[in-house]
Amino acid sequence: MSQIYCSNCGKLIRSSSNFCQFCGAAQHGEVAMSQKITAQRQPRTPNNDSIINPEECIAKRRLCQRAVWSFFLSYVGKTSLLLVLFLIGIAFEPILFGSVLIVYVLLLYLAAVIVRQNYYFEVNTSSFRKEHGVIHKIDVTIPFNRIQNVNVTRSLGDRILGLARIDIESAGSSHTNTQNRLNSSGSLAEGHLPGVTLTQAEEIHDLLLDRFSKIQNNNQRTSP
Repeated sequence: MSQIYCSNCGKLIRSSSNFCQFCGAAQHGEVAMSQKITAQRQPRTPNNDSIINPEECIAKRRLCQRAVWSFFLSYVGKTSLLLVLFLIGIAFEPILFGSVLIVYVLLLYLAAVIVRQNYYFEVNTSSFRKEHGVIHKIDVTIPFNRIQNVNVTRSLGDRILGLARIDIESAGSSHTNTQNRLNSSGSLAEGHLPGVTLTQAEEIHDLLLDRFSKIQNNNQRTSP
């Protein structure tokens, strides 16, 4: 079957088609010729989405299941003084403080589960996006052309759990630094992403840098 390229959208269609099944543009006769002339006269603006393959995107998903333990250890570290007090109390009142310690551990684990259940991230055709928070929802979107650097870091706890963290530094992100500290990440990067596997971290790292490189090259080609 012979095929031709649509004079309007550029997609492959059957040569016998009178109209493009994708954009509906006429392919033969005076109407097609007038559309082609009009398209040639109109300047085309660069579209960053056109250089991104949607199949290479990362669909919206939660953090790795092991991220629960990462959050749990973080909460234990932040409330370590209480843990010490409970352990001292067990020496004097084993039953009372032992029960309190069990409730304390269960509450921290439950909090970690809830936080992980409400923590999402994705890489679409135009940006990196993450959404987290239980009561106060926080939505962070970083377009590829704002990315300055992408780092993969691993703390001792991350290495034990087989996890990694991603820090996406972007232009004009100073207003989010305090927000990131309050979110227990300890990172100044706007796009801090904890609780991903090392394989996922490397995939996201390479994908984001590749997207940024493509957009930069496309902008250079289309700039006058």
